[in-house]
Amino acid sequence: MPKPPTITERKLGKHQAIGLCWNDGTIEIDSRLKGKKRLEIVCHEIIHHIAPEWPEERVLHGGRIMGNALWKQGYRKTDS
Repeated sequence: MPKPPTITERKLGKHQAIGLCWNDGTIEIDSRLKGKKRLEIVCHEIIHHIAPEWPEERVLHGGRIMGNALWKQGYRKTDS
């Protein structure tokens, strides 16, 4: 099992992406994402980190399920 990723935020428009998972264990999330979509993308990129062999369709599905479940449980980003 890989180590937990380091998650950072920045605008990713030049990459035409809203989330990226790099081989060095870094995940980048577009800083313009908010709310439930942001949570889903974080989950999506974490799945890429822990299961890089999964096809994109499976990662998309898993990220949506995980993001929705966490959102329903009240998980939100806070400014702390």
